[in-house]
Amino acid sequence: AEAHEWPRPSYATVYSVIKALDPGLVTLAHEGPKRYAEQFELLYRREASRPNEMWQADHTPLDMRVYDERGRPARPWLTIILDDYSRVVAGYALSLHAPSSIQTALALRQAIWRKGDPHWSVCGIPETFYNDHGSDFTSKHLEQVAADLHMSVVFSTAGKPRGRGKIERFFNTVN
Repeated sequence: AEAHEWPRPSYATVYSVIKALDPGLVTLAHEGPKRYAEQFELLYRREASRPNEMWQADHTPLDMRVYDERGRPARPWLTIILDDYSRVVAGYALSLHAPSSIQTALALRQAIWRKGDPHWSVCGIPETFYNDHGSDFTSKHLEQVAADLHMSVVFSTAGKPRGRGKIERFFNTVN
């Protein structure tokens, strides 16, 4: 103001301008785009309205050690296929190898088929198979499986696993 020979603003004027700033703009300026997105970005929640409408899939290393076929300690991987509507585990696979399209396909096969246990009644082919951008989910193998089964594959936004909280909650409970 002095450089332009304007009248100096009062404290109350500066305060009212600062208070009128959009909270999102202030967050973006002070804390960056990641924090802004966490607090202010609009979310689209994917939620199924009936069983088998949408299944989610993911993997997690289990918080335990087992011995592999050579007697060495190893950390097993758990692959889960979860019905989004009921949160029932439709299928799973355990492996001592890192997640792959084969492991995912085996868990999906188990999820689709009828189970031997009459209390575990979830089965069938989902309309939508929702997962992240892992190489096992974006593989040609899984693409072919989805085409053969006439189910659509939907991926969460890269780096933003929103809408996948149900399966993440299940993994937290298991671990």
